[in-house]
This record gives sequence, C-alpha cells and structure tokens, in this order.
Amino acid sequence: MSEFKRLTTPIATTTLWFALAVGCSSSPLDKPAPLSFVHTEQGRLVDEAGRHILLRGINARIEGLFDVSFSDGRQRLEPIPRFSHEDAERMAEIGFNLLRLPLNWSGIEPEEGQFDESYLEHIDEVVEHCRNAGIYVLLDYHQDAYSKEIGEDGAPYWAILPEPTEELEGPLEDLDERRASPQVLQAFGSFFGNTDNLQDRFMPAVSLLAARYASDPAVIGYELMN
Repeated sequence: MSEFKRLTTPIATTTLWFALAVGCSSSPLDKPAPLSFVHTEQGRLVDEAGRHILLRGINARIEGLFDVSFSDGRQRLEPIPRFSHEDAERMAEIGFNLLRLPLNWSGIEPEEGQFDESYLEHIDEVVEHCRNAGIYVLLDYHQDAYSKEIGEDGAPYWAILPEPTEELEGPLEDLDERRASPQVLQAFGSFFGNTDNLQDRFMPAVSLLAARYASDPAVIGYELMN
C-alpha cells in the first residue's frame, strides 16, 4: 500500500464547475452501490432517487499525475506517493466518498496538440480504483506557481509566456519565492490576459477530459484552474 498518510489533507470549500455529477453514497462496511448520476436542486447535489448527497473528501497528489519530474536530467522537485486500489478502499473505510485529484496540463499536453495517452490511462486507473470503492472523483486542473519549469506544477513549457529566463529544478525549497518571481507573475498575466490566445489553447486539454469521462458516473466534475 502506498503512503496513505500523505493523502489525508481535508479539501477546502471550493466553487466547482459541475459538467458532470454522480450519485449515491454507501456504507464503507458494505460493498459500494453503483454510482449514479445526480443533479442539483436548490444548490444541493441530489441523486436519481431524490436523496441529498453529502460529499466528504480529501486531496491526493499522486505519482505520475502530479507532474514534478523532468526528462532532461534536472532533479525532480519532490517525492510524490503512489495510489492503489488499497488506498481507495482505505479512504472508503475511513468514511470519505470524494477524491479531489490534481492533474497537470504539462502531463496531459506536454507538446501543443500532442496528448499523452499514458498519462490519460493513469487517470483512468485512479478513477477506476475510486469507482470500485464507491468514491467520486473531482478532476482538478492544478497549478502551483504556474508551471514545474518555473514553480512547482501546472502548465507545459510551451504555455509559458514570455519564455522563461531560468528553468528551475529540485529539491523544492523556495516555493514562496517562486510564486512571487517576475517570470511566474508574467506567466499568469499572459494566461489571464489571453496573450497569443493562451486560454483558448488551454481548452483542447479541458475538452479532452470532459469528453473522455462524459459517461463515467465516478467523475463528478472539473476544477478548471486551481
């Protein structure tokens, strides 16, 4: 079993974009009931039988999905634990029914227009573990200091505008400094200012996951930008 103690940080309240939603919870002592799609009524999540669903979840950075390593010889930023079906089952035993899963644009689309199928299959695997344990999944397009190239995680190199003046590596001991660095602030300014249509160029990665999990009841929704 992977290092489960690293996976037990409570999720802060967040505004969710519900493109998809799923349904009913089950007792962790029993075999989980199949997840069913749900909808919202008066600001509440309700399943197909009209029952209110209360989500209790954690955030888990997972090896292979939280993209903090490099292929050019630079030292990875930090160690990240793996996630197995045993971890999902342990979550359910504790009483959790939601996993907020941080994903990185750099892992999904490392080169513009080229999507990493192995990365997507790894997402499939984690979603399957959660589905089998009766746990919903919120897919979170995550970033910390915009990108692993200049911060901790997030956008691919090609989506950093202007181009970085310094490429960084690990171990990560200066995240606060990186967050406030000129190249990180400039990169955020370019993204939110839609320089060179950067936000529009982000949408294929968003659309790809939305289409991939459109019929999967385990995926409750998407957080478009941490």
